[in-house]
Amino acid sequence: RLVRGLDYYTKTAFEIKYAPLGAQSAVAGGGRYDGLIEEIGGKPTPAVGFATGLERVLLALEKQGLLPAAEKASDVFVVALGEAAQAPAFRLLEACRRAGLKANMDYAGRSMKAQMKQANKAQARFALILGEEEVKESCAQLKDMAKSEQQKVPFDKMIEKLKELLGKQ
Repeated sequence: RLVRGLDYYTKTAFEIKYAPLGAQSAVAGGGRYDGLIEEIGGKPTPAVGFATGLERVLLALEKQGLLPAAEKASDVFVVALGEAAQAPAFRLLEACRRAGLKANMDYAGRSMKAQMKQANKAQARFALILGEEEVKESCAQLKDMAKSEQQKVPFDKMIEKLKELLGKQ
């Protein structure tokens, strides 16, 4: 019997290990536990089960160089200032993604400073900033994060302008 915290396995037990992980090498384990349900008051129910530790699987894949490289840089980060800007910001985000741009936004309603920090962390090339005035004018401030330059661009011209600036025609 293999004991993994509880001594409930019967007949067959297994553990899958990946030795290069060292002392924490177990990636998955399981077996038969025919008497477990009966032991806790249920009807006799033969059973088999297993569990996999996703973190361990990821570590094993990483050790073998099998994880894809993470794409860090975003094309666009949408900054929504205030409740009135939320719906237009979501529409712009969706339009960017449909156009094949890597786009993201803050979903927690943080301050502009916090959202711009998040844009920097996402290595966004551009930020689209929407506040009350921009929403009233159906436009957004398009900020080039590298040059710290910004310009007002109407919502209906935004994707075209972004693609032009990103060279993604």
